[in-house]
Amino acid sequence: MKPQLETRAGARTRPIVKKSLAVTAGTLMLLTVGVPSAFASLNGEPTSALTSVASPETPAPGTSGIQQRMQPLLQDMVDSGLPGAAAFVRDGDQVASLAAGSANLATSSSMTPEHHMRVGSVTKTYTATIILQLVDEGKLALDDTVEAVLPGMVPGGESITLRQLLNHTSGLFDYTYDAKLMEPYLNPDGTFNPSDHYTSPLELVAASNANPPRFAPGSDWEYSNTNYILLGLAIEKVTGHNYGHELHARIIEPLNLTDTKFPERSTAIQEPAAHGYQLYGRTSGPTDMTRVSPSFAWAAGGITSSVTDMARFGKALMEGKLMSAEQLAEMKTPVNEPGSVKPVYGLGLVKIDVNGVTLWGHGGDLPGYHSSVLTSDDGSKQIAMIANAGFDTWNAEQAGAWSAATRGAFSATPEN
Repeated sequence: MKPQLETRAGARTRPIVKKSLAVTAGTLMLLTVGVPSAFASLNGEPTSALTSVASPETPAPGTSGIQQRMQPLLQDMVDSGLPGAAAFVRDGDQVASLAAGSANLATSSSMTPEHHMRVGSVTKTYTATIILQLVDEGKLALDDTVEAVLPGMVPGGESITLRQLLNHTSGLFDYTYDAKLMEPYLNPDGTFNPSDHYTSPLELVAASNANPPRFAPGSDWEYSNTNYILLGLAIEKVTGHNYGHELHARIIEPLNLTDTKFPERSTAIQEPAAHGYQLYGRTSGPTDMTRVSPSFAWAAGGITSSVTDMARFGKALMEGKLMSAEQLAEMKTPVNEPGSVKPVYGLGLVKIDVNGVTLWGHGGDLPGYHSSVLTSDDGSKQIAMIANAGFDTWNAEQAGAWSAATRGAFSATPEN
């Protein structure tokens, strides 16, 4: 079945730092709204006490079933016209890392699971995790208002809570729709350019404030990157450290996520880096977007990572290693009901069903890259996947191939 693609008018004129990923009834629905992410805490201890180091994933005997099932699906993605794709799949104690296509069209170098790429709004789950760790530590409460935490930052902030930022019910205008703010990153025809222009988090918030709210706080749901910029600023205000420091200290270092970085100002991606492309048509060909400034994404979408690291984070989150059981339950409490046209979105997490398996996660988009990580409640089943082409330039065949690969990870039990 062909995927349903829903877009807003003018969606091509600003970065897709988001897109919600929902897989239902065998159909991948990509909405111009939110995408899935992940979470966790150790024995109820404060996150600052986390010292455990995860060992690298090693494919277990019997992973040939996963490999045989998934490799042709990744190849279908490449055959549909995507430059390359990488995936990590877990089924119980069996794991497999695989890839297809090219990491660099100019050199024809092969994509591998070790390549690093921008993961876009998968970052939102990391940001939500840090906020919930601070709630565990008594430094924040979910019902704290934006005005109380960040005085004077947002008009009407006394009526917006941190919970509403986390679950996208704040009503705040998404700054990525502000034409003036996004002008340095766009060509006259609305396509992206590989700009190194830096935009500060405060400038992102100011661009949102220059536009009227979409609705009264708590009265509706709409994905807004502004929410997670404010959450990043709240992390900095409460901890006294910059966002990157807290990300490393609380998640990257404890989980030994050596492939995960937060290049706030640099346009470079850690090597080996897969080049990212916008597929702007048969005449112009793919446009290399690798060296684009990540500053407009910041705490809403600025992380770079690999499929293995994304999966490790998702598993730790679901297994409760990054936050208390109480806060994990809050994270997994959605605001929209199953069957709604809107994602079943919790606090930085989307709940979906794929082939009868309930999964939690997030997806992400930045120019040149599309990603998602999905994990079952107990962490025993996962797929993390990245393609090095911006989803907003995909056709229906390419989106359908991604959907088929997502479903394929949960379609059978690998051979023993």
